[in-house]
Amino acid sequence: MGDTGPYPLPGGGFALVRDHFLNESAYPWADVAEGMPYAVTEVMVFGAGDIEVTINDIGTTFTKPNTYLDHLDRVAVFARDTPETPMSELRLLADDELKRISGLSEKGTLALYRMYSKMSTGDKIWGGITVYSHDFMRPIAERAGIWDEVRQGGFDAPTARTKEAWSVLTSGRAGEILAPVFLMGDGFPPVRSNK
Repeated sequence: MGDTGPYPLPGGGFALVRDHFLNESAYPWADVAEGMPYAVTEVMVFGAGDIEVTINDIGTTFTKPNTYLDHLDRVAVFARDTPETPMSELRLLADDELKRISGLSEKGTLALYRMYSKMSTGDKIWGGITVYSHDFMRPIAERAGIWDEVRQGGFDAPTARTKEAWSVLTSGRAGEILAPVFLMGDGFPPVRSNK
């Protein structure tokens, strides 16, 4: 999942765009997403109000107040069936298909958690690292035709810093380090316009 925005709207208010990547075949666990589109995109529209929005570099939204969904005016959800689906072929989803995808997502999530419960701590952490590293690089490298070359060059090998941090990450103390970064937005300096 990743957010972009906020996008100011004519007449006031703003939109947030949230992409949910549901059926990413690049991962060995993708079979839990069978029958779902590659991605769904929510366009959430908020009226003019007193909401401060920050989206960090990895697409996580932080707001003040944190109950920003209480201010949601309307939403539209679109499906992208494959990674190659052009923008002109995005489909607006009706309620019945939203319910079907939601049901498949719940079923797939349970299957994924069952699989995770059988994995070692190190394998779970490495799976998370793989998702973050691949999701930011793979789409660009694939379109440039160099993804296989990038991987053969050692892209998936842990760096020296990762090896140094591995004992902390797998010790049960990772939450102390990662929670402030991912949940509270700490560790990502704000990017502000000088306009």
